[in-house]
Amino acid sequence: MKNLEKGARVWVQLGKSKEAGILLDWAFSPEGAYYQCKVELLKVNPLAPTQLLRQVYPRPIQSYKLTQRHEMLPGEEVQRESAT
Repeated sequence: MKNLEKGARVWVQLGKSKEAGILLDWAFSPEGAYYQCKVELLKVNPLAPTQLLRQVYPRPIQSYKLTQRHEMLPGEEVQRESAT
């Protein structure tokens, strides 16, 4: 992902799985070829589909493992409105 913006909705490639997330912060990598990003992963709560389970990923993610996410998850809009 080239245009990094805090709060952007992203897809995060973790191994073979692709997880929904939000970009929290980013910094230049020591190698200089990419950015290291702090992301919050999102999953729909199976017990309450209008709620999201959120977890900040414990390690930095390289920016080339992120792609822009255009769709909203069920419950994402509700939580965003209540946060403002």
